[in-house]
Amino acid sequence: MAWLRKEPDRAVAFDAFSRFLKQEGLDDVVPVWSLLWVDRHFASPTCPTEPFVLPPRNQWPKIVPTLRVIRDQVKPAIGPVQVVSGYRTAAFNACMGGARRSAHLQFGALDLMPRTPAQGEHEPYRSLCQMWRASPSNLKIGLGAYYDPTKKTSTRRQRFHIDTFGKRTWGFGYGTGTSFCLDAQSR
Repeated sequence: MAWLRKEPDRAVAFDAFSRFLKQEGLDDVVPVWSLLWVDRHFASPTCPTEPFVLPPRNQWPKIVPTLRVIRDQVKPAIGPVQVVSGYRTAAFNACMGGARRSAHLQFGALDLMPRTPAQGEHEPYRSLCQMWRASPSNLKIGLGAYYDPTKKTSTRRQRFHIDTFGKRTWGFGYGTGTSFCLDAQSR
């Protein structure tokens, strides 16, 4: 990967990160390199960033509970997923209009999309909401949708957020009020 070769210490740091995930038994949840992927949708001349960003080592443990939830809860509910956004620097997060206290800033959140497009207009989010509602509060799953799952949309827009910073949910309006998971009809 050209990004790793750009600076001599990157490859060493990436290897250490890969070993860390392997020790945690989480190196096969998603491709390790994808955890460092910066959100390409927002990267632009206005919000410049590297294509990949490795979080500081002291933040690596914060992704562990989130990866466990993806492995044990999300993938069984909707199948394989791909990362579309991982760690964010404070400058990039502010530029793209991210939440001031975003879990991405601490490397505790991932934005994902299903690798296999869902067939139903309410999928995969209906399954994710069922998983979220059934999950014990001690898992502290944060689940957000960046699209309105009640409207037909391009499958590439079935983007959702997972973190483990508190059991909560929000929807396309970035508030609890637009969460499909709290809609009585979706239950």
